[in-house]
Amino acid sequence: FTPFVTEEIFQLLKESKLIDSKDKFLASSQWPTVKTQNLTSLKKIESDFKAVQELITSIRDLRATYKLPYSDKLDAAITTKKHKNLFQEQELVVEALTKVRIQVLPSKPVEGDEYIREHASEFDIYIKIGKRRMLEQEKSITKEKENLEQYISTIEKKLANKKFVENAPTEVVKQEQQKLDDAQSKLKKL
Repeated sequence: FTPFVTEEIFQLLKESKLIDSKDKFLASSQWPTVKTQNLTSLKKIESDFKAVQELITSIRDLRATYKLPYSDKLDAAITTKKHKNLFQEQELVVEALTKVRIQVLPSKPVEGDEYIREHASEFDIYIKIGKRRMLEQEKSITKEKENLEQYISTIEKKLANKKFVENAPTEVVKQEQQKLDDAQSKLKKL
């Protein structure tokens, strides 16, 4: 399949005038050269791709952080000046990759207490989860924090016990220290 795929890419690059080649097929052509006048359009394409990628990654991170099931279709408001048209054009792509319907707004949503917010470099994301779900999320996070704090306390007591540290194999002590570090890191993220 590779020759067919590369031939297709070659034809698409020729059609978009990103390469300058008078040859009909890739197999018989010289090595392509990039037209310098198209470099600015390439940089814009790259910049647009990075913005959409950052939007999708931020939405996925919010879903993971707040444990919002991917089976649920959610609504989100995006506030941006720089990427307004781009995000409106890519709404269906974002929805397909995140299961979140986005709407680009000029300012933040009015009902702020029903949204979870993420600030990215050039835009803000507000995912609507509703008051009931917001309270459930807060309770869940509070419970998770309490459990982590209790777990950290247990490990700290174990590592503070001189008999345990002296008698346990070095590898076991290192594992316990790693568990403590991981739990403290997770607690900071909450």
